[in-house]
Amino acid sequence: VQASGVLFGVAVPEITAVAPSEFCTGLGDTVTITGGDFSPVASVRLVDAEGHVEPAGLVTFVSASELQAVFDPGIDPGVYDVVVQNAAGCEDTLVAALEVHPTPLVFFVDPPVAYNGINLQATIYASGLQEEAAEVLLLGPNGEEEELVGASPPGQPNRIAVLLPAGLAPGKWSLRVTSQVGCTGTLLQGLTVTGELTVSVATVDPAFVWTGRSTAVTIKAADPL
Repeated sequence: VQASGVLFGVAVPEITAVAPSEFCTGLGDTVTITGGDFSPVASVRLVDAEGHVEPAGLVTFVSASELQAVFDPGIDPGVYDVVVQNAAGCEDTLVAALEVHPTPLVFFVDPPVAYNGINLQATIYASGLQEEAAEVLLLGPNGEEEELVGASPPGQPNRIAVLLPAGLAPGKWSLRVTSQVGCTGTLLQGLTVTGELTVSVATVDPAFVWTGRSTAVTIKAADPL
């Protein structure tokens, strides 16, 4: 029996840099790895502190000093080592070289219905923000974009206080929140803007109360009666 084939040796690869060094879990990214002695059959994987492995979906051999690795969306947030393997037992690791950031999830806005005749304070509730949001946008029913100034209480970046300006067009508005590292989350049509008052308040009795004691008040409406 005769067998033929090609057998070649590969050097131990060396990683010197990874760019970008961070991306958002909801987007994935193409990561450029530079170094030396990369093989055309090299594989790339991410490994977290618990040993969980995320292999690259596609690895492109650019040269012996550059690889491009594509990571799909959905990788768990965290800090990862980057490993390049030319062959079994022939690999190099760049420790804590890549960080995957969570994508903000916007749950709801309170109140969910806003009257456009006045400026109105509202609160946006989200998750996945590790510090105050970099940008909060309202996206209108006719393509409008309204940037809001948001502020969060200390230690509560996922609770964003905003001021809804008067004059917004009636209809369904979406909210888009962007983190400090550029990860975005959108609540589609989460805010309804109306130009009609459903209740017209006539009086509040008593008109003054003391902050040191609970006080019952009577609210009377002019419309509806």
